[in-house]
Amino acid sequence: MRKRLLTLTVVFLSTLPYLYSASIHVTITNVKEPKGEVIIYLFKGSEGFMDPDSAHGIVKIEASDYEKGHTFCDLETGEYVVILHHDKDRNGKMKSILGVPREGFGFSRNYRPKTRAPKFNEVKFAVEGDTTIEIKMIYF
Repeated sequence: MRKRLLTLTVVFLSTLPYLYSASIHVTITNVKEPKGEVIIYLFKGSEGFMDPDSAHGIVKIEASDYEKGHTFCDLETGEYVVILHHDKDRNGKMKSILGVPREGFGFSRNYRPKTRAPKFNEVKFAVEGDTTIEIKMIYF
């Protein structure tokens, strides 16, 4: 009996991380051209925010399939930021002229920049379970 109880306890405890895992489904709207790819950057917390090398996750999807979006699974609860980049020429870099982006982009909470990049608090959102966000692509 004791051995059976111990086995059940071990099985139960090994499934706990999955009971408390979260996911983020990113829905994308307003992609103007089906050329290139949409890069989705996921950041957890404010450290390294806006630096692609510090992203918690990076996914590239075909711009022609943007309506499918993407789901990031098995995440910890916490504060996250999602940034989109419509990389039409697939070079991995945002094209800009005099600092004005020439390719589409977007931020969680649909933050629309005016003269500066967003601050973490302006684009963060809380994830406590399965979460869906919609981001509208911006073009200048």
